[in-house]
Amino acid sequence: AVVVNGGAALTDVVTVEDSSANFNDNYTVTATTVTRTVFGGLTYDGNIGTLILNAENTLGSNGNNTITINNTADNIVTNINGQGGVDTITVNDTGTGGTLNVTTGAISGSTVNVVADNEPVNITSNALVTVNIGSTGGVGTMANIQGPISVTNSVIHSTALNFHDENDIAGQTWTLNNNDGASTGSVAVFGSATTSYNP
Repeated sequence: AVVVNGGAALTDVVTVEDSSANFNDNYTVTATTVTRTVFGGLTYDGNIGTLILNAENTLGSNGNNTITINNTADNIVTNINGQGGVDTITVNDTGTGGTLNVTTGAISGSTVNVVADNEPVNITSNALVTVNIGSTGGVGTMANIQGPISVTNSVIHSTALNFHDENDIAGQTWTLNNNDGASTGSVAVFGSATTSYNP
């Protein structure tokens, strides 16, 4: 196991570099750990400045990873890079005061799910991708989306953006604001944070 204690300046960058491994694997990220099979694990404290996970890449037919983010440390930047392959990245919760950046690779078919968040989540894709807000693709609720979400895709018309609020038993006010000319769009739900995208 690797243990990192950050310094008082809160500027340390901790990188889990797995790019050259040619496997399909499952990663789990919490506010203090990064784990996967056949890896002793990383434990870190909230005094680091940035955490980076570069997941296994497509060197052959592999690199299809499942990355589960159960939490992030408060006040730090967390960068999750799925890289090559068809990845499933699920955000079940985040800390506060920081930023979570999620990037998928140039191979089509990845899925990013944001079930709950408390800080900004920026999703960047370079291929056909599905983004589910409020669930992992089934019924869900927007009540736990408390941090703004940004969805960016370098390939036009390549994001399937789904909002799931089926489990909310109360009537809600939704606001859809598209401006194709300015390439800005957003969806806001009363009680939840705004999701922005390029329409």
